[in-house]
Amino acid sequence: MNSGFEYLRRHVYTGFSKISEDDHTPAVYCFTETEFEIVLQRVQLLGLGITRIKLWSNNKLVNAVCPNPGIEPNDPTWYLNAFWHSQTLGFTLMYSASFQIPYELIMGDLN
Repeated sequence: MNSGFEYLRRHVYTGFSKISEDDHTPAVYCFTETEFEIVLQRVQLLGLGITRIKLWSNNKLVNAVCPNPGIEPNDPTWYLNAFWHSQTLGFTLMYSASFQIPYELIMGDLN
């Protein structure tokens, strides 16, 4: 299994259920607004980055957002602002994300 995914499973996804699993994707985790807020807190605490946030409604992709050029994925300002903006859209969303995990954290977790 992918060590980055294992790190996320142990430190970020703990307490949440995966939404889908197939041969090509080990697991896709989608979160409610409340759950995603917890995920963002964990990401910030651990010093991880988020390279993309996907917004879903009724199992359909509504939008995907990435940090602007020059903004680092581990800068919480970008992903917190993206999350807060999504809350103003006026409908119920589910959230998924792509993460950047420092190599040192993955290696330290394996030991």
